[in-house]
Amino acid sequence: MPGFLVFLLWPTLRGIYLGFTRFNLLTPAQWAGLDNYVRTVHDPIFWDAPKVTVEYVVINIGVQTVSALAIAVLLQRLTQSAVLRGIVLTPYLMSIDVTAFTRPVADKKDFTTFIYPITDYAADVFALMHPAMQNICGNGKPVTSLDQTNDQINPILSQ
Repeated sequence: MPGFLVFLLWPTLRGIYLGFTRFNLLTPAQWAGLDNYVRTVHDPIFWDAPKVTVEYVVINIGVQTVSALAIAVLLQRLTQSAVLRGIVLTPYLMSIDVTAFTRPVADKKDFTTFIYPITDYAADVFALMHPAMQNICGNGKPVTSLDQTNDQINPILSQ
């Protein structure tokens, strides 16, 4: 019961309360009423997120389910060896998210699967992102203002 209160109920109630305020870690919360929700409903990026999420889930779950069934049937028909099945199925134990970083990094000369641009240029990215996020969280700028910051960060990361 204490775990439920500490890790689920309190953060949920606190999140709901903060949704009705203007809040960042630098200033006390100020009551904003429904302003945050009105701004969110009118933000085109917000409406793009559920669309992309649904597409990802439908495609990902559909492809994974069909692929898994096909592989299972194929392995059942081809071999009874648990070792061979383990070798064939090992790549599927890795996270799908890792593959998003493999191709761009594999095109580089070091052929690693490490997210190198963020670590090599962390100070530069932070110097651009920190004021941009403060403007959004503290000054009420729209999230679309990050487009300009993104345009500044992309050349840094493509060095």
